[in-house]
Amino acid sequence: MALVSLDGETSLLNMACVSKDHLDKNVGTNTRILISVKAINIIMHIKDIIKEAPAFSKGRPEVFLDMDGVVADFFSEYAKMANVENYRMIPGELAAPILDKMQGTDFFYRLPKFPTADALVNILTKTFGHYNICSSPLRGDHENSDKMKRAWIKENLKTQPKRIVITPNKAQDAPAVQADGTPNILIDDRNTNITQWEQAGGLGIKYQADEDGLDTVIEGLKRAFEVIRGQREYSAQNIISKDRGGDTIAQQEINESTLSDHEDELRDFVKWTCDKLKIKKMPRLEFQDSKESGDQKKTAHFDMQDGMIWIYTGNRNLADIMRSVAHELTHYKQDEKGQVTPDQSYPGSPIEQQADAVAGYLMKLYMDKDPGVLE
Repeated sequence: MALVSLDGETSLLNMACVSKDHLDKNVGTNTRILISVKAINIIMHIKDIIKEAPAFSKGRPEVFLDMDGVVADFFSEYAKMANVENYRMIPGELAAPILDKMQGTDFFYRLPKFPTADALVNILTKTFGHYNICSSPLRGDHENSDKMKRAWIKENLKTQPKRIVITPNKAQDAPAVQADGTPNILIDDRNTNITQWEQAGGLGIKYQADEDGLDTVIEGLKRAFEVIRGQREYSAQNIISKDRGGDTIAQQEINESTLSDHEDELRDFVKWTCDKLKIKKMPRLEFQDSKESGDQKKTAHFDMQDGMIWIYTGNRNLADIMRSVAHELTHYKQDEKGQVTPDQSYPGSPIEQQADAVAGYLMKLYMDKDPGVLE
């Protein structure tokens, strides 16, 4: 089935629901909602990429749109609750108490809609024919979060999504990859969500509505379609989350954690994984809540020289940490069998593909055994 095609520059501008007069009147002359000529050209290029169904080696990708920070302005309301001008000014020690206050309330239902929300939805519906919402619930408040988010979506989005998925594990429940191997696309403002999605085999677009222009989404779609069609080699994006990680930013967010929160769970998971992989000698693992430097991009690493596995646990949810553990323990087992050499450990290499596949399989088995991992 071919995706919906786009014809002509005029229809592209109408599609985005953007006019300069409207923007000047409603959201100011300095807004970043304006779609540039470059972005229009990219959309036209996407049309060329997708106009022939046989161009896809597998099936048709689904697109999933996050809610908070993407179409709903979570950050301004979060800042109001903390009585600060900007959410980045919220001290880390106040994060948990503020998030606790949201539980059982209509917080998500009251969120303002970003001025770009309708334009973004229209871009997706014109490109895919429809779109889906995939959003995370507040930790410990799943049922109420689900109810309030669905109510917000019904009231605020003119074009309703085909599916609404409210889950703390987007990659598994959306899912990131279809049964035939087709990668789905996630547009999300959180680095951890994009990372987990791409580790599961999906394609992510990092976008935060109050800081990024719609060009970011359009360029991301171009990249995704080229990867799916085989015109571009897949590689995980080198992105840094703009809303997490600074010293003045709340470190414990909606569904994320640090090592101290889950030491027992991680200890049990390491033992269980070693048993499943039939690892002969238990490796030395180092869990760390902080990175060695601000520009360090890796979240986990297996050092062949001393047989040590390093796992970054700061500002990551438990399932994401466990996936890294499973991935690196698979490398450890590969090393036990003499399968690992330094020149083999590059993105997309056979040993990396095997580690990804085994980690995904182990995570599925473990979460079937212990669904509480997702809490």
